[in-house]
Amino acid sequence: MARAILLILLILTSILALVNGMEVFYRISYALAGFLAVSYLWSKLSLHGVNVHSSLKNSSLTIGQEGESSITIENNSLMPKVGLEMVQDSDVPGYGVSRMLSLAPGQSISWTDKFACFRRGRYSIGQVNINASDLMGIFKRNKLAGNTVNVTIYPATVELPNFAIPPADLPGEGRYRRRTHFITPNASSVREYSYGDGFNRIHWASSAKTGKLMVKEFELDPASEIWLMLDLHKEVQAGSGMESTEEYGVTIAASIGKRYLDSNRSIGFIMYGQEYKVLRPERGGHQMSQLMESLALAKAEGPVPLESMIASEGRRFGKYTTLIVVTPSCDDKWITSAQHLIRRGAKLAVVLLEANSFGGSNNALLALGTLMANRIPAYLVRKGDNLSQALSSTGDHSTGHALTR
Repeated sequence: MARAILLILLILTSILALVNGMEVFYRISYALAGFLAVSYLWSKLSLHGVNVHSSLKNSSLTIGQEGESSITIENNSLMPKVGLEMVQDSDVPGYGVSRMLSLAPGQSISWTDKFACFRRGRYSIGQVNINASDLMGIFKRNKLAGNTVNVTIYPATVELPNFAIPPADLPGEGRYRRRTHFITPNASSVREYSYGDGFNRIHWASSAKTGKLMVKEFELDPASEIWLMLDLHKEVQAGSGMESTEEYGVTIAASIGKRYLDSNRSIGFIMYGQEYKVLRPERGGHQMSQLMESLALAKAEGPVPLESMIASEGRRFGKYTTLIVVTPSCDDKWITSAQHLIRRGAKLAVVLLEANSFGGSNNALLALGTLMANRIPAYLVRKGDNLSQALSSTGDHSTGHALTR
């Protein structure tokens, strides 16, 4: 607006100077032309020599953690930079940077910005958009600088100290039993507490019953494989946002995977959301990273129902494997498919999300009853449940929040 007014004044005074020949109009037109020329040149040079460097402290974070990005802006020219407006856009929920600053010749300014991680996914923190103008704000310039950095936010996990699954049969002697001082998912017995035992080994129920501190003994089960299957069929999901079967399923799958990988068990993973994903059974930190990466990007947009997934992937599950299914589906068809696996010797455990409690129309109690009638261990999880308690084999059987035996 100011530029338009000045240009109109320049044109009018130039016309008056030419028509009337009065010196005052010549001087005014020269002053306006000079002022506009200087302002234009100032704005032209206002972003010359300005460089930006951005970085991220951690490219992989977990829901609940705090991310930290660093930005450095430099003035490598001999001209001062006044009134620079810096805007950095990002699709990270809740993140955005906007600052006003001025830089002397050769000066650099650095700062860090923190952001909360409350939604899983892969996001980018974009380049910095720098806006500048002359001192009167007549001519404006902008420049994209710096680099784009990516961050992956993993789903949250919860501790599942009492989650249990049926062990797979091992070759030859059946289940391979060997005591270990490591904490594994296989608690074999309890004994009286000895000096040096960790408090996380204490079995509180036995301690209360005997009046003495009792600790759990663990055994290795090195040859069996555990497969984790997450049902992301879009037709069976319910709820929205963080209070949805999708988010509960992802959190449960991440927590189960972490529990067994932390115990040095071999875990495989299958899901079919926006894309088909299979991770072959492996142990260790690399497998954990792969699992969390997959779950961070999981979306309940799958076109394939659970019974079709079980049928098509059935060749992977044999006598020496245990399959854990996480699903909100109440359809008996997938239970029938799962029964075929059991007949072939595979072991099965189910985490059943009650879609009805998330606003869905299907009640999970009938499916839970079918699972119990077929002696398939199952946990029932409702919206708002404490997952550590709901996925506990020592829970209250009357609520369904327990492993059926």
